Amino acid sequence: MKSTAFQVFRLYHLETLAHTKSWRSEATVSAFAQAVNHHSRVVKEGSNLHVKIGGSYSVPLWAYRYPFKPFEPAKPAGTALRKTLTHLAMVGGSQIDVVRQSADAVQEAIAQDGVLRVRFESPHHKRVFKKALEFPTPYSEIALEPSHKTDTALWCELTFWAVQLLSILGET
Repeated sequence: MKSTAFQVFRLYHLETLAHTKSWRSEATVSAFAQAVNHHSRVVKEGSNLHVKIGGSYSVPLWAYRYPFKPFEPAKPAGTALRKTLTHLAMVGGSQIDVVRQSADAVQEAIAQDGVLRVRFESPHHKRVFKKALEFPTPYSEIALEPSHKTDTALWCELTFWAVQLLSILGET
């Protein structure tokens, strides 16, 4: 039972922190932001860290065993990155370097007309992006547009996320 509880906790710990407030104080938020910034500095791409708990090995922090990456409009970010950035913003705001870098990139990308446009590397990447909007799951987003047949609909989805991120940071 311990192993299962640990697995579930590490999958959703950031989301839980993002949607709760009782743990927050200026000191705990600052400590969290410092920890995330430290993590992004010291963890290298391709890290393969495992922790032995009891008789088995586990990968701590699940998807967070890699450095956090900022949003780049030139590379359409998957749902996981956008959700992680949103949750990091909710917890530590612009004290977290990758959140601040992402917000700067978003502001620059929407500066011309307020729309967040991205370039998909291939038709396959575009299909995967659309597929993630079909059904809400813990690993996808809820689509706001009824159809994603046009680029405009996809840009509206991304623009909503951009405005949400900036709003969380108080930059809208």
